[in-house]
Amino acid sequence: MILVIFLSFMSLLAISNAELPMLSVGGFSWAENLVFDGLGGLYASEMHRGELIRISLCEDKQTYCQAVHVSGFSNIGGLAVSPDGNTIYAAVSWDNKTNGIIAAPTKPPTPSQDPNSSTYTIIGKTTKKPNGMQLYNGVFYCTEEGGIKGNGSVFTLDLATGTEQIVHTAINADGAWLDINSKRLFIGQVKSMNVAVFNVSSNSRDVVYDGNFNGPAGQINHPELQILDDLTLDFKGGQSSGPVGSLANTQLLGADWLGKKLLRFSLDGSSMTTVSVPDDVKLKELTSVRWGKGPGFDEDSVYVSEGGGMTKHVTSRRIVQIKMIG
Repeated sequence: MILVIFLSFMSLLAISNAELPMLSVGGFSWAENLVFDGLGGLYASEMHRGELIRISLCEDKQTYCQAVHVSGFSNIGGLAVSPDGNTIYAAVSWDNKTNGIIAAPTKPPTPSQDPNSSTYTIIGKTTKKPNGMQLYNGVFYCTEEGGIKGNGSVFTLDLATGTEQIVHTAINADGAWLDINSKRLFIGQVKSMNVAVFNVSSNSRDVVYDGNFNGPAGQINHPELQILDDLTLDFKGGQSSGPVGSLANTQLLGADWLGKKLLRFSLDGSSMTTVSVPDDVKLKELTSVRWGKGPGFDEDSVYVSEGGGMTKHVTSRRIVQIKMIG
């Protein structure tokens, strides 16, 4: 079995970006967050149906397959993976209105198993529902969505102890991205479209607030028509975050939910453009953006998710690949 898995993994590595099919996977009602395990899996949280969906390159190497990886929740939001890619973490809610973070192996069920039978363990219960979520050095950095009222928060959950700690309150937080190189946590804010930045490099695990930056808000003429959901660093298109002196020049990509487009912008708000997509790709409400990672996916493309379905019976939302280079 180990040999078969190894050979399958190596066959995926042998496929060049030019040979990969373009990914467009449908059937979602509200895909809220995305994460790659780096081993051949892309995971999406299907919020309305409370399902974790795994997407991978099919055996024919011509298209992408999807399957329910873990289910049984009333709601699912933030996602993260372990450094080795072997464990997927998801922020979930249960029918009894409690919230928590669960862990499951990224290895999909074998053909003899029920595809919906993946087991999970509860890492810890949380008083707030994590939406954006990043894992670094044994700590989950989470956002509680504040929406238009701005009453959300940023908080942490220690992976080892399950201890929750509030970092920042009264913020209309949503998406989160943690840059390991600079040890900075970027938090997108829904309606204001500003970006809050925190420094997580302290040995004591304290999180230091670096400040609030304009982000897309610096270039928005009609704020009532745009909403910033998730975000990530623009690794390929500009300067990533570095020393404090260059922080304002950091380039990011942001999912404009209401505007139905992908934004490329500087942290200080001095520049912003809309990422071009093919004429036949009509994006719906964008909720997340991540660079491709691992076998079967293009590292020169970003992958975006769509939300906006009002009930779980809507199936018109997708995960879509956007080629950024080449």
